[in-house]
Amino acid sequence: MLESTMEANIYFCIYGDDFPTDEFTKKMEVIPTKSRKQGEIFMKGTTKHVSYTTDWTYETGFQPTLNPLIQLHELVGKLINKVDFINYFKKEFNLQSQIVIVVHYPENQSPGLNLDHKLIKFAYDTNSTYSLDTYCIGPSEDGELS
Repeated sequence: MLESTMEANIYFCIYGDDFPTDEFTKKMEVIPTKSRKQGEIFMKGTTKHVSYTTDWTYETGFQPTLNPLIQLHELVGKLINKVDFINYFKKEFNLQSQIVIVVHYPENQSPGLNLDHKLIKFAYDTNSTYSLDTYCIGPSEDGELS
């Protein structure tokens, strides 16, 4: 079996000026990975930031993978039956949403992603954008990937 040196984090985020994230969580029946209120102070590394939006995010977390689409299908599978509710909240509170794919891959590899009809349809049905962030991770001084 091939061992993966690539890792991916996939997440769905819905955000806007202000909306009741607790109510959204109850209706979604999915516990968010993180949720912030507009104006909330949060730490990113050692730096304080102020959240400019209220957001609700569900993510897979970084996992080793040979195919990030497996994680994407798992994420969409948890949310696909909630499309009507997502759209209700987007309209009611003037929200935006996006699906983000973050891939870290080693030097000398170039991963490809092919979004199938189910993944495209979910984005279309929820009027969500896809964002793909790829980072080539080279070896550090000790030879390990960093």
